[in-house]
Formats: sequence, C-alpha cells, structure tokens
Amino acid sequence: MDPLTKFQADRHPTISKSAFVDAEQYVLFQMQEYDYKAARKLVSGKRVLDWGCNDGYGTAVLSADASVVGLDVSPQLIATARAKYPQIDFHCFAGERAPFSDGSFDVVLFFQTIEHISNPIDTLREIKRVLKPGGELIVTTPNATLRLQGGALWNPFHVREYSGPEFVACLSQVFAVVDLDGLNAIDSIRAIELTRLEKRRYKTHLLKLAADAVRQTIENAQHDRFEVVPQLKLFIKNRQDHPEMTLNEARTLMETQEVFFYQKQAVEQCFSLRCRCL
Repeated sequence: MDPLTKFQADRHPTISKSAFVDAEQYVLFQMQEYDYKAARKLVSGKRVLDWGCNDGYGTAVLSADASVVGLDVSPQLIATARAKYPQIDFHCFAGERAPFSDGSFDVVLFFQTIEHISNPIDTLREIKRVLKPGGELIVTTPNATLRLQGGALWNPFHVREYSGPEFVACLSQVFAVVDLDGLNAIDSIRAIELTRLEKRRYKTHLLKLAADAVRQTIENAQHDRFEVVPQLKLFIKNRQDHPEMTLNEARTLMETQEVFFYQKQAVEQCFSLRCRCL
C-alpha cells in the first residue's frame, strides 16, 4: 500500500449520519446521501459495487433495490460497515487490485472518491476491469470551480479537485463519458453550503496570513505579527449581518420538500459534479 493510500486508510473519518452540530454539517451529509438516493432508480435490479463506501451508509441505501457490494481502503471503516450492515458484503482494497473477477458488476459507483487518489487513471482502469462489457460507471466529485475559486486545496485528504472540463478529461482517458451534470439546491439550502465554503476558504486564508506573519516577523522585527486579527473581526461582523439557518430549520425544510436537484446547465455553479460513463 502506497503512503497516500495508507494515510487515507488510517485517518479518513467516518461520515456521520447523526449528531450534527449545525445546519452546515447536516446539509453536507444530505448532499452526499442524495447521490445514493438518486442512484437507486439507476441501479435497480443490478449487481453494483460501491467503490469508496466509507462506513457503508450509502451502500445500505442501495441495498433495498440492488445486489450491492461495498469496497474501501480503510480496514477500520470496513469493520464498522460490517458491524452496522451485516447483511451486506464489504471488502477492503489495498490500493492495487480489487478483490473481484473481471466483469463482476453491472454498475460501479465511485462517489466523492476520485479526488482522494493520486493515480486516478490506474484506479479507473481497475474499475473498468471489474465492470461487465457495457457496464456503467457513475462518478461524483466536488466542484473545484465553486469550492476553490483559485485557492489551494483545504481538505487534507484530497489530492486534486476538478472543474467540469478537467473531470471529463480525466474520465475520458479510460471511459466514454456519456453524461455530465451537477448537484445544486434551492436558494435557502444553497446559501448554507456557500457559507460553509466561504468560512473554510477564509480559515485557510487566515492560516496562510498567520504563517506569513510569523515568517516575516522573524525576517523583519517591525512587521505587524497580528495582521490577521482585524481581518478575522471583519469577517465575523459580515457573517453576523447575515443570520444563518438553524439546524432545526434546515431539517424541517428538508423533511417537507425536495431541496436538491441535478442540472446540466451552468455546472460550474454546482456543489458537485456527476458523470455517467460507459
């Protein structure tokens, strides 16, 4: 197992289905689960591999409609998945060859995983190997155009995030990409996720400023080492001017109406990208 795969296997956290502390956490999980819920009608009656299954929360969503198997690089997450969903078959993947014969599956789901991999082409070829002839790969990944806005990665488990054209270009090296769309939400829910992204980008920006301030303080004793403080205060004030939805308000809204949807137009404004490939 290469060092990056081992880091992912040892450290990547479980995706929690409960104990949300705020609306941002709740919306983030609901977005991730929605991809699985939407996939149910696409995989009904088929043999499916959930590649990058985490603790099996999404695999379980699919299991009512399809014969589904879960796969992940983390022994800890696979142990958790087996304990939570003993009726589902889960396997550990060492980062090289998947433990399945050629042509084992009708569909492979590769949700929010390709951004974690340093050698995606090798993994995509392995996915193609375990797909039946004419089988389908469905891939999702965060939308770099919306999330990063020219900045650096701030998820320590991500190797690369993709814009729409970059995503298609990567997948097209192994598969024929037949469809690209993106996940979006109604305005009130979209505002929650945009706020989360804004906060995370700003936190990364402040950390960079702090590191620069320390370095420059060492080089020049006259440098203002507390440069980040007024910027942080301004950011907090601006956020207070725009009250955020509470966890209970977000939960009630999602329980009473459909809030997520896929769109083919303006995918650069979507939270995540989805490709269907043959």
